[in-house]
Amino acid sequence: HRPRPAPPERTNELRPHLSIPPSPGLPPVPFPFSLPFAQVSMADTSSPELAPAVADVRCDSTDTNICILGYEGKTKIALKYTGSDGLDGLKARISDSEVHFCLLRIVTGDQETKRVKFVYITYTGPSVPGIAKGRAGAHRTDVEKLIGQSHLNFQTDDVDDLDDAAIKDKLLKAAGANYDLGSNSAGYSTNAGSIKAHAAN
Repeated sequence: HRPRPAPPERTNELRPHLSIPPSPGLPPVPFPFSLPFAQVSMADTSSPELAPAVADVRCDSTDTNICILGYEGKTKIALKYTGSDGLDGLKARISDSEVHFCLLRIVTGDQETKRVKFVYITYTGPSVPGIAKGRAGAHRTDVEKLIGQSHLNFQTDDVDDLDDAAIKDKLLKAAGANYDLGSNSAGYSTNAGSIKAHAAN
């Protein structure tokens, strides 16, 4: 019998002659190939002014009911505004070309039942570029860790969604109950003080 020839040596090297046929006027594309995917860095929430601003909104002993965070650069989160003018202050300061992360303190209920609720709103202006929208979407969770727990969390690109009645309706649906149907004879109580301490840490 004639001896069998030795099999060719196996190698992991790619065969450089393989390529995808080029389109007219374009160079050939080596095969295999990979497309570059952008790595989105985490949001930088290290600014020392952020946690106290959040805690101030959550504190029962202050009138502060809104804080607005935004970008300085592509990843750094900065404090843009705090105040006691709630949704009016929010709508007066947001921009159609920017992304804003907002914590709103709102009181719901009727004359017998008052409940403090916290709403986390991400407002993405309709003129924000697509890449920036995607980056902000990835950063929402990072900012939420700073903001803390909320009763309602939503995103919008329409300033008309920032309506007091609409937000209170969303809160009722999120709670799964209509508190206007009941009465709280024991009065109002809140654990916002402990939330404040947690946010400050």
